Amino acid sequence: MRLILPYLILLSVPLSGQLVVRVNDGAPVTVAPAEFAKLPRHNAVLNEHGKQIGYSGPLLHDLIVLAGVDFGSGMRGKQISSYVTAIGSDGYQAVFAMAELDPTIVDSGIIVADKRDDQPLAAYESPMRIVAPLDKRAARSVRLLKEIDVVQLVKQPDRTIRPAITPNEASDEVLAKRKLRELAVSASEQPRLW
Repeated sequence: MRLILPYLILLSVPLSGQLVVRVNDGAPVTVAPAEFAKLPRHNAVLNEHGKQIGYSGPLLHDLIVLAGVDFGSGMRGKQISSYVTAIGSDGYQAVFAMAELDPTIVDSGIIVADKRDDQPLAAYESPMRIVAPLDKRAARSVRLLKEIDVVQLVKQPDRTIRPAITPNEASDEVLAKRKLRELAVSASEQPRLW
């Protein structure tokens, strides 16, 4: 059994070093190691249990641009309500607001690292790892990174949220006023025919 466990761990780690980037429901873009190596490199320091560790790799922003997302001169409108999910081959996931990756909004320096202290990543975190240097804890630092998903939130129909009535407010007068307000709101939502 002891001999099988390391073998199973190795099988669960993608050996190719390829990264899949999905943008909404579009076709996935596979970033090969050669494309990854051509992207500008950045450095980030991560606090791991009180120890400062240096990582290097391209910005997460640059990988998303490579997959076809256009940040243009800054994010507006629908892009602001988008988010990015980083998924590790061990099932661990972390979410980043798309605005965190736009350098015109914040200089987050979030990278997809393939090197740790100028050496290839260790087996327990390779082939790539998300490093969010401004996070106080490394909770969103996804190891064994295999996929990045960019998702646009879909606006839901307007829903009116009513506060609950507490037992102290449950008098006939309060209930009558609430009913009148609800009728006024529903009447204002009716299409006008004139």
